[in-house]
Amino acid sequence: MGVSLAQKQSIKKANFLFFLSFVCFALLTIPTPGWAKPTGLTVDAGGDAVFRGGVDRLRIIFTVDEDSDGDSYIVEVGDFTTNDQRVSTFQNSLGIIDQGTVSADERVEILWDGTINNTQLPDGTYMIRVVVDDDVPVVFKSENGDSNALQRQATLDS
Repeated sequence: MGVSLAQKQSIKKANFLFFLSFVCFALLTIPTPGWAKPTGLTVDAGGDAVFRGGVDRLRIIFTVDEDSDGDSYIVEVGDFTTNDQRVSTFQNSLGIIDQGTVSADERVEILWDGTINNTQLPDGTYMIRVVVDDDVPVVFKSENGDSNALQRQATLDS
C-alpha cells in the first residue's frame, strides 16, 4: 500500500519547516559587525558656543563607543539649513577642521581657531559635524543625514 496524498503533503510541510528553521538558525549565528558611532559631542568657548577665533578658540569634544576602535573620524565645518520645526541640518562643508583615527571609548578634544586652510572664516553661525565610521577614508566626506555623525552649531564673532 502506498503513501496517501495527505501524508505526502504532511511530510513536505515538515521538511520545509525543518529547512526554514535551519536557515533561520544559520543566519542568527553569523556575527554582525558593530557600527562605529560617536556617542557625544560638545562645542564650548567658555560656557557657550560663541568664540572670536584667532586667540579665542572653540573647544570641540567628542566621544566614541566601544565599537569604534581604529575607526577614522572627520571633524568638519559647514553651512546648515533650519526647517519649520527648527531642526538644523548640515548642508555644505566648508572644510575639514581635523581628522584622524580613534580608539574604543576614546574622548577626542580639538581646539579650533576658526580657520580652514589657514584662512579665517567670516563671522557667522556654522555647523560643526563629527563623522566616525570604519568605512570612512581619511579624506573629505560630506553626506547629509549620516547616521554616524553628530553636529552642533557654533558662532564665530570676531
